[in-house]
Amino acid sequence: MLISAIAGNIVGAFESLFIDLPIFAKILPIAAVVILIILLIIGFNTKKTRVLNFISIFITTSIIFPLMFFANGGFQSGMPFYLLVSSVFIVVGLKGIPRLILFVIDLTEIILLCSIYFNHPELFPVIDPGVQAFDISSSLVFSFLIMFFFAFFVKKQHEYDSKKIKEFSELYKKQANTDELTGLYNRRYFKEFLKIAISTFGDTGKLHLAMFDIDDFKVINDKFGHLYGDEVLKKFSNILVDESFDSIFACRYGGEEFLILIPKKTAEEALEVVERILQKTRDTIKYEENHSVTVSAGFITYSKDMTYEKLLQSVDANLYKAKFSGKNKVAW
Repeated sequence: MLISAIAGNIVGAFESLFIDLPIFAKILPIAAVVILIILLIIGFNTKKTRVLNFISIFITTSIIFPLMFFANGGFQSGMPFYLLVSSVFIVVGLKGIPRLILFVIDLTEIILLCSIYFNHPELFPVIDPGVQAFDISSSLVFSFLIMFFFAFFVKKQHEYDSKKIKEFSELYKKQANTDELTGLYNRRYFKEFLKIAISTFGDTGKLHLAMFDIDDFKVINDKFGHLYGDEVLKKFSNILVDESFDSIFACRYGGEEFLILIPKKTAEEALEVVERILQKTRDTIKYEENHSVTVSAGFITYSKDMTYEKLLQSVDANLYKAKFSGKNKVAW
């Protein structure tokens, strides 16, 4: 908005220099450009855009434009066009109470200026008809250009704001659905996805669920600290991510427990995936003189008419079986 106003006043300043207008009419656009540039610099430095908008619109519409209306001969010039532009600035550039206040002020000023012009024409300088025609036609063109560039900047700002809103929305969605530490989907999202998977693949005999639990994780945490424990969780998550191809879906279920959903595979193929995860964990996550971190797993294939709750209970029971039969294995 300020840029549009500055551009308009620069054009007005050049125009006033080349036509026969009173000296005050020549000085006003230059003064307006200086004031608006100062406001623009303040705006860039303070970032207080709402306050800046209010002050700049107030100065432009309530002080500079009315003074120009008097200096340029009122309706003998093109200033009425700029007064209409000022109303658009108020409507688009402000919100809420400030918009209402300035709009009422602007409307009151326009009515008052019209009344003064028609009742006291002696207060206005007489403008040569040739100068008058040139000023009105050029003001009409310039006011349309100002409106065009103002609309252009508003559109660009709207596109920028929409892009930022979309980015924040995507970020919020990701934060709401993923685990902060590991980046895997969280328990809440996994439950919703599992319900959809059951309705989609449940009757194919090719929907499998595996639950993992890192063995002796409390001992690892107590002995090496929680930061090291977090690193173990992230490394194991990376193993699950590496295996998450062909629709395999992984999540951190809570603490050191993880789930993967394996559709479109036979039970033997799905078990191979689980065994491979156990092997990769032993091979890649080490501590204290080549001691390996291990995981236990429960595995189950979805069977007809098995409810969502029953599926989770069954895989959890199989994990319990693996934990209490020696760990570092998968039970089904």
